[in-house]
This record gives sequence, structure tokens and C-alpha cells, in this order.
Amino acid sequence: MSHRRLSPAAHAFTHDVVYVWFDPDRPESLTDRHWTWSTGRFRPARIVADDYGWPGDEPVATWIEGLLRLVEPDFAVGEVRFLTQPRRWGWLFNPISLYLVWPPGSDDRPTGAVLEVTNTPWKERHHYVVTLESGDTIDAPETTVVEATFSKDLHVSPFLPSAMTYHLQISERPPASDGAGPRLDIAISVSDEAGDTVLETGMKMVRQPATGEGLVGTLRRDAFPTHRTSVGIHYQAARLLAKGVPFVPHPKRSKSRGST
Repeated sequence: MSHRRLSPAAHAFTHDVVYVWFDPDRPESLTDRHWTWSTGRFRPARIVADDYGWPGDEPVATWIEGLLRLVEPDFAVGEVRFLTQPRRWGWLFNPISLYLVWPPGSDDRPTGAVLEVTNTPWKERHHYVVTLESGDTIDAPETTVVEATFSKDLHVSPFLPSAMTYHLQISERPPASDGAGPRLDIAISVSDEAGDTVLETGMKMVRQPATGEGLVGTLRRDAFPTHRTSVGIHYQAARLLAKGVPFVPHPKRSKSRGST
């Protein structure tokens, strides 16, 4: 994960992360592959429905389709995949998760996305629901690029004002020649009211098969990733304060949360 602030003070850092990618209606298809992972009992890694606000009375895909139809009434959902950091050793700190949606009977490119964002330190959850358009692939003809632009609604960071715009770009790239798996790149740029880019953040990920060996391997390499994320984000906040970046207090909270 990379983070680069351009104004009012330059600030940049990178942070290693491990995300999992699965069907949110079948998390056990992932967790059943090794005993250290679970959707129920306490385990080193757990995928818990309450961590993501999943509805208990309908499939997650139906819930996602309902959100997307608030944006586009005729939107139809086929495959849904969820990208997130799971709970580790009982601790979850997950600033952003992503639902990607493909139309029925198509594996060409995703046409919808729901970004599930949790702010710091207030732990409020908000869903940005967007339809995706094809992006520019002239320089990479084998790469699928989709993108969307939308307004900032949630007070995510105490170092960013509210009147800002996000531009999301998602790129799926084929396997590299060195034998690494397919790549999934997610980039979000944040611009101010004048249209100037204030912040660029994103993740460059290499997809690996979710085998039992691979799942336990993530625990061996990094047993406490969500703990590191939690500590790291507060450390970076202290650095921003030291650089004189203005602190923006949380605006009056709206009674409606989780809106599109």
C-alpha cells in the first residue's frame, strides 16, 4: 500500500498488507482450507460477518445489488468478489474493503463497485456505491482498467476537509514474466475544490492461490498485520501534525449513515 500527500505538506509512506479475495456469500470456501482460519470459532484469522455489516436475512450479493440499484435502477449483479483484511488474533483495523461486481454471464470486466470505508478514529462505516466505466488501456492492451469519480461523503481523516472528490481506478494485469500471479492495482486520487490533487493512495497486489499452505504462510510471514496497520496509521498522523498539516475536526454527524 502506498500513500503520497502533495499538499499542504509533502508526506509519503508505504505499508505492506495482505488482503483476501473471495465470494462474500461463501467465506467458508476460503476459511475451510486451513484450520487456522475460521468464520466462527476463535482462530488466528477470522472472517466475521459483523465486521462488515453483512445482512443476516439475505445474501450479500442481493444486498450489494440493492445498493447499486439506488445508483442505476436496472443494474443486474452476477458475480461478486470481496477484497478485505480479515480479523487477526481478535483484532480488526480495516480502513477500506472493496466489493467488485460483474454483470450476469460475463467475466469481461467489473461494472460496479462498493467501497466500504471505516474512518479513524471514529470507527464509522460508510459505503461508496459506484458504477464503473472502462478506462484508458492504450499503453497496456492486455490490462483491464475501470474507473469512477465520486464525491467525498465521509470524514475519513482528521487531516482532510470534506469538500473533496475521489477518482478510483482499478487495473487487472496478466501474470508477469517472472512467474508471479496476476496483478490487481487499486488507485485513489483525492482532489480539492479547485481540481488540484491533494493525495494519491493505492495498493499494488499480486494474486496468489488461496491454498491451505498459502493461507498459513500469510500467518508465518506476518502474524499481526491489522495491529501494524492500526499502529502505523496513528504514527503517520503524528508525523502529519509535526509537519504542521492542519487538523480538521469531525463535522456535525448526520443521522443517516451508510448512504450512497
